[in-house]
Amino acid sequence: PPLPGGFNAGSIGHPELCARPCLHIAAGRCVHGGRCEFCHLPHDGRQSKMDKRQREMLQTMPGERALELIHPMLHQKLLGMGATEDDARAVADLCRMSGRPVEGPMSKSRSERALVKVMGSMTVRHLLI
Repeated sequence: PPLPGGFNAGSIGHPELCARPCLHIAAGRCVHGGRCEFCHLPHDGRQSKMDKRQREMLQTMPGERALELIHPMLHQKLLGMGATEDDARAVADLCRMSGRPVEGPMSKSRSERALVKVMGSMTVRHLLI
């Protein structure tokens, strides 16, 4: 069933948590309407994506290191979305469950700095997937 207020399922959490934009709505009409699983609201520009090398690097790096790289930007994005400091801190707590600290100085290789730059422009949804 369609959602109240003209929203569709794919638009929930727009812009940081929604699904990717609906191509049909961009063309002027979506036959799925409120049941569409893609976002019907306008998006700023094109979504940043990791290239193949960056995806492979993230998949092969230890989980603790990936959390160290993702945590600071995820924390800032959550605060920017209106989350409380306690909510954002809960994310840090999840990262700490890995057994490694998530704060403090981190030396990053050139490829990790490039990866962090791309991830910094990604939405919260895409950082968590």
